[in-house]
This record gives sequence, structure tokens and C-alpha cells, in this order.
Amino acid sequence: MAGLKTHAKIALVVRREGGRLVRYSHIGTGNYNPQTARLYDDLGLLTDDEDIGSDLSELFNLLTGYSGRQQYRRLLVAPTHLRRQVVDLIRSQAAPGGRIVWKMNHLVDNEIVDELYAASAAGAEIDLIVRGQCALRPGVPGLSEHIRVRSLVGKYLEHSRVSRFGEGPGAAYFIGSADMMPRNLNRRVEVATPIDDPVLRLRLEEILRVCLADDTLAWELGPDTTWAKVPTTRGMSTHRRLEALAVERARGAAPDPDRAVILTGVVVAAGGLVTRRSGNGKPEVLLVHRPVYDDWSFPKGKAMPGEALAEAARREVLEETGYECTLGAEIATLEYPDRNGNRKLVRYWAMTVASGDFAPNNEVDEARWLPADAALHLLSYDRDRAVLRSHLATRSRRARR
Repeated sequence: MAGLKTHAKIALVVRREGGRLVRYSHIGTGNYNPQTARLYDDLGLLTDDEDIGSDLSELFNLLTGYSGRQQYRRLLVAPTHLRRQVVDLIRSQAAPGGRIVWKMNHLVDNEIVDELYAASAAGAEIDLIVRGQCALRPGVPGLSEHIRVRSLVGKYLEHSRVSRFGEGPGAAYFIGSADMMPRNLNRRVEVATPIDDPVLRLRLEEILRVCLADDTLAWELGPDTTWAKVPTTRGMSTHRRLEALAVERARGAAPDPDRAVILTGVVVAAGGLVTRRSGNGKPEVLLVHRPVYDDWSFPKGKAMPGEALAEAARREVLEETGYECTLGAEIATLEYPDRNGNRKLVRYWAMTVASGDFAPNNEVDEARWLPADAALHLLSYDRDRAVLRSHLATRSRRARR
């Protein structure tokens, strides 16, 4: 359409079945693109719902110039009605007991931000999962104290757009292509669809609850507009958890939002990839030997309840090696089963030695400073070798710049 970008992710297949025509509709949150599909987290609805099929038929006729109809039975369509319908949905929750959970890529539309502020001031509880730009300031007394904003950064690009207005059986769920930006609401063709099937609503609720429970990939936005990493206490990773739920689903398990966020047997630990400069100026890596396991690895250990993992990493390195270290950037998160069958989550930071000397102790009987090649050879586990290789490659790229 002249002057409008068609950003909707829609497909319509019409099939003759037993003397009648059946319309199969697909409405997605992401592009029909084989490259990004391997990296992006997206959602899609495939349905033979007659009203949705009719709406899509009329929308395609509008896009191809064969129809001027712009009223739809089920679908929310921009630029004609989506903005007004979203405002109405927000206002429907603007009261004590109101609830909004909304996952999107960007939130920068002033009208939508103001409506969310008003809903919060009226007493609604609002959780926003915003991957990218966010013009809303959460947690401001009298304005947005009932709004929380988080972002997930991990294995996949968080690209799905899903919303829930209300709670319980009466809640309204939607997925679609639009972010809350002026260009999406005013100058693009966008489509959002309600999700009514009870099983699919449970799937969406699972996703939202896992995203809100994440303490591994999640960052939270403060009222001063700065982002802070959510402390890891349980080791809930959205991407790992949704992968595990997908495997369970393939084995016949039904979606269960209450169980989706329950993790048992998770050991959360932290450690350091400790380096120093040798006499000839080349970097050396510190490895430790634990006699109880008879392995060579990086110094690490369990975090104490309530302890920030960065501080746990420094403490564990000091306790195991005697070295007081300067903390650098976080460089890796490993997840693997330990010897007791529990799931172990270990976060590593780059560290450099500031002071101290090694002395054998109850956990570590030997420590060695080694060149990178020798360290790669001595390490007992491939996962640790991968961390070291990645760290060395990152340092090399920075040195070249």
C-alpha cells in the first residue's frame, strides 16, 4: 500500500476439502526468514478459525487493492484500529487488581507510555519484558511504582510479542507483529490476533511466567533509566527452560504454568578465569587441581544464599588460591549436570591478580600458572577449554582494534 510498510507476518492458505473451501491462517510475531528463524525467539498461530480466515482474506484484498474494507471480526490491525484497541485494553485494567504482562521489542510510543502510567497510578500491576528501547521509567513513586521492566539477553534474540490483559480465565491474550512505536501504530500494516484456545493460552502463560522468573539472562530497568543485572539465585534461564519444556512437550507433557518455573536440584556457583603477565610479558592462566575430583579447572565454588555472584567469584578464587583479584568483565555461563545428577550453573568473570600467594588447602592441593596452549592441554573438561578459547579470542580482537 502506498505510504505504508507492510510489517505484518501473515499467511493464508485456501484448500478445497470435501466440496468446501477451508482457510488456514498463520499469524506470527517474526519474519518468514530462514536465517533469522535460527536465531530469533518468535511465536505463531496456525488456525482454521473461520472469523480469522475471513479477516485475513479481507486484509489481503485490501493490501492488493481489491477491497476498501477496514473492519475486522477478530484481528487487531494497524494503522486503522490497533492503537485504539490497545489503549482500550490498557484502560480495562486501570484499577486496583488490574494486571498487564507484556512482552515486546520496543516501547517508545508516548501515548501508550502515558496510558501505562495512568493504569499504574490507578493501581494496576504491570510487568513489561522489553528487549530493546524503552521510553518508560518504572518504579517512580506516584507515576509508575506498580510497573516493572526487564530485558532478557541470551542465546536467542528475544523477538516474540505477546501480551496478557487481566488474570485468570477472563484474561485476554494476544500475539502479533507490532511493537509500541509510532511507526508501527501509525505508518505500518500490523496484525495482532487473540489467542482463545485453552491449551495455547497455557503455553503463552508458561512463556510469560518463565520470562518473569528468569534470574540468569534478565536485566532490570531502574527509575534512573539504568539497567542492572538480576542476581542469580535459582539459576532460571529462559532459553534453557523453554528448550527443556519443548522436549517435555514432544514427549506428551501438557503445558503447566505453575510447574514451569519450578526448578529443583540447581547448584549455583561462580568462579574466575585468572590471568597474569609472565616475565616475558606473555599472559599466563591459573588452573587448580582438586584432589576429590582429580581434575584441573578454573577456581570456582558455590555461592552463598543472597550473595552477589560477582562477589562469590572473587571470594571463591581467594579461598581456593590465596590470590586477591581484580574483577573484570563477566565472560561465560556454563550449565551442566554435576556428579550427583544436579544441574549446575557456573558464571565466570575475568580476573587479574592483585596480591597474594598460593597455599594448598582442603579443596585445592596444587595450582599452576601456564601459557594458554599448555592450559588448554591440561584442562580436564571441554566446556572449560571453550571458555578459555573464547576469552583468548575476545582479547585478541580487542588488541587488534
